Amino acid sequence: MERSIVSRLDILTMQGVESVAQFRQTTQAGLVKSFLDSHGIECVLYDSALNAVWGGVLEESRVKIFINESQSEEVRKLLKEGGFGEFLT
Repeated sequence: MERSIVSRLDILTMQGVESVAQFRQTTQAGLVKSFLDSHGIECVLYDSALNAVWGGVLEESRVKIFINESQSEEVRKLLKEGGFGEFLT
């Protein structure tokens, strides 16, 4: 049985997850997360706290969306079709 839930532990260990998009603003990331949630894609936002301090100026401070790597192709297609292609990594 394939596991579809992405957890913060997965992100920290980088096991079975992939970053598909990054954002300078937390609000942009939240909008895309809601879009993916509405399409049944489980995802996690990461680096939100660092972004609050640096505001996305540094690449390291950008908010990233992580997904289950087995859904990468589907998610990338959804984001392009939904008008979010500019945020893809």
